[in-house]
Amino acid sequence: MIYRNTAQVYMDMELQDSAIHYSTLAANCFEKDSYEHLVSMADVQLLNDEVQVAITTLERAYKLKPKDMPVNNSLGLIYLGQYGYDFLDLEKALLHNKQAFAMNRDGNTEYLLARNYYELERFPEAEKHFKNLSKEYPENLDHTVFLGMIKYKLGSNTEAEEHWNNVLAINPDYQVVIDSFKEEMEAEL
Repeated sequence: MIYRNTAQVYMDMELQDSAIHYSTLAANCFEKDSYEHLVSMADVQLLNDEVQVAITTLERAYKLKPKDMPVNNSLGLIYLGQYGYDFLDLEKALLHNKQAFAMNRDGNTEYLLARNYYELERFPEAEKHFKNLSKEYPENLDHTVFLGMIKYKLGSNTEAEEHWNNVLAINPDYQVVIDSFKEEMEAEL
């Protein structure tokens, strides 16, 4: 487990060679075709941009432990489009992101679930999670930006502007993101 955790740190630091090395070490610590081996091998495959192979590996792991956090988290990310839009399947992503959140109610997992609901245009569910994230992690302004986007999409432009003005008072760099979103919305009209 220590190797997989070390690999995760290297992934977060975007040090791919080290992440691959430690993911491989993690996989080799477990019996071939065990759940832990498969999940660690899928990490290596994802790091090597072998996404379809990783999906197959993760589906095998999922059959062994369908309620486990790591396999659901990885499949949720893949189907949310994290590894390319060719793999985007928002309904599959939701299945896995809901299960991952049920097992691990941390901020990152909740963010993925909230984003999944947003992408599915299930705005009440997305809003609930983004409100919670904004409360729990007020320093992460992305959550408040999303709240503004949800309000805008629901036609509550005044509330959207309130959220965005709160963000811009702290970090004016978000103006680009907000303007881009508004332009996208106007183009859809």
